[in-house]
Amino acid sequence: MRCLGIRFWMLQKRMLKKPSYLMIMCLLPVLVIAMRNISSAHSKMLSIAMGCSENADDLVYETMDRMTEKDGILSFQICSVEEARQKVYEGEADAAWIFPDDLAYRIREIAKQGELKPVVSIIWREKTVSLELTKEILSAALYPEIGRASCRE
Repeated sequence: MRCLGIRFWMLQKRMLKKPSYLMIMCLLPVLVIAMRNISSAHSKMLSIAMGCSENADDLVYETMDRMTEKDGILSFQICSVEEARQKVYEGEADAAWIFPDDLAYRIREIAKQGELKPVVSIIWREKTVSLELTKEILSAALYPEIGRASCRE
């Protein structure tokens, strides 16, 4: 055991003479603190504005509430249709989801006809892969309601 201790000390003594090793050892706590601050920061990757008019049905508001309650890389903002479009055009949001006033009726029509039609309008600032994946998140939010409506029909 004592031999291992002496070997370890000799190795450290040799490394302490190298300036690059000392510099890395001094930067290590700084890097750890920086990584801790970055991971605890409230940063979102994409910002999505969800727009609807004031006389939208309850399903629209339920869907919006479910989306804003989720914690993840997406930041959702609830606003009017014009505000959502304006946020995309000004660069405050990466995309806008415009919900129709009669979302529940349109979902029932999809269940009756059996063919999928777009019910939510999407406005993109620029088309990227990550924004394409947000369509899947929107579909996942609407799919349970489509399933319920198709079971009723």
